[in-house]
Amino acid sequence: MEKEAYEFIKNTQYSHWWFKGRKKIIESVFNRFLKKNKKYNILEIGAGYGAQINLLNKYKNIIDVIEPYEDAINFLKNLGINNIYPFIFPEKFPDKKYDMIVLFDVLEHIKEDKKALKIIYNRLLKNNGILFLTVPAYMWLFSYHDEIHKHYRRYTKKELYNLLSEIGFKNIYISYYSTILFPLAVSSRMIIKLLNLKKTDLTETHNFLNKILEIPYYIEAKIISKFSLPFGLNIIVKAEK
Repeated sequence: MEKEAYEFIKNTQYSHWWFKGRKKIIESVFNRFLKKNKKYNILEIGAGYGAQINLLNKYKNIIDVIEPYEDAINFLKNLGINNIYPFIFPEKFPDKKYDMIVLFDVLEHIKEDKKALKIIYNRLLKNNGILFLTVPAYMWLFSYHDEIHKHYRRYTKKELYNLLSEIGFKNIYISYYSTILFPLAVSSRMIIKLLNLKKTDLTETHNFLNKILEIPYYIEAKIISKFSLPFGLNIIVKAEK
């Protein structure tokens, strides 16, 4: 990612509506599929500044992370993580296996996504282990926002399902999210593209508006705890080995 994108994440990951909303969605899916009172050996690939570490702590036996960005590594050292691997994945990865692997808005940054998922399946995930990931949706929404965040692609549910199935993953659950805000977001993206503006989706938001924009994610989290949503700006996945 560009340095400014990293800085935005660092400064807003606990306060911005989008990060808080995504965390609520992830927590809902965790609660749906993870066994109560079980502790997992977890690997987070592309941990960034550790936005999800306090959530993962509820389910962990240990947490290891892969994160190559030096400033983020320094930040992660204060979060009680067991091992921080400064690797560029999938070129390098730990020589051990985990019960649970998570990638939150990371797969779209990896040029060889199929290779990365194969390594996760064959080299990093234990038998019956669980993979969770989130990605942006719909390649037709690819924009300057994706460029500045160094995305290679966006996905559809069908593309992800086929990719994971081909590798060998089973019991795959996939849902879109950011569904309620989808019409507004698409309209904004289309205007930005039409006018050829250099504008990212994520910007500082007034506190009142920030709280309003969180609400749709709380609603969607309730729905996702039982059903899959049919469209949205983002996708969340649970798959098993």
